[in-house]
Amino acid sequence: MNSKKGNTGMNRKTFLKNCACGLCTCAVAGLIAPESVSGAETKAPENWQIDFMRARLENLLQIIVTTLDEPTQAKVLGKLGRECGKGVVKGFEGNPEGFWDHIKTKWLDRVEYDKDQGIIRLWEKERTQCNCPLAALIKVPKTMCSCSVGTQEGIYEALFNRPAKAKVEESILCGAKRCSFTITLQPKV
Repeated sequence: MNSKKGNTGMNRKTFLKNCACGLCTCAVAGLIAPESVSGAETKAPENWQIDFMRARLENLLQIIVTTLDEPTQAKVLGKLGRECGKGVVKGFEGNPEGFWDHIKTKWLDRVEYDKDQGIIRLWEKERTQCNCPLAALIKVPKTMCSCSVGTQEGIYEALFNRPAKAKVEESILCGAKRCSFTITLQPKV
């Protein structure tokens, strides 16, 4: 506790020293969006809080990569990506052409859709950095491509209202100039 001038709040060193594993619900609560906290006033996080959470997330990804076998990493990161995909497609459910037109303005270069076979091939625009917004903030491992697989599956399941399986064909994280995917729509269950 800081006793200077009657301030009873914790300073950063005390917070980090007392907070289990460097991450606790009070830190996370400070970063929650206002609409997710009923009736509570929130303020924008301070820079140190953002840096703190960024470092924790980077550490978490490294822990996943160094402690889990590859199939488990793919499963965990794929589930993370699937949730992201559901958010990316909002407002375009059932409208793949509208979605493709929209993302061509952002990151998609080309799409081929074989309706009879239920196969979609996507080529993103060439670039030097991974398209994932997380990669712009922290160092991401190559296994983050499993997250992208989950994202594609989440997107196409929402667009077509049926299961989808995605496969990375090329990846910036693995040295390519772009990311490309093949998505195969599965029969409705």
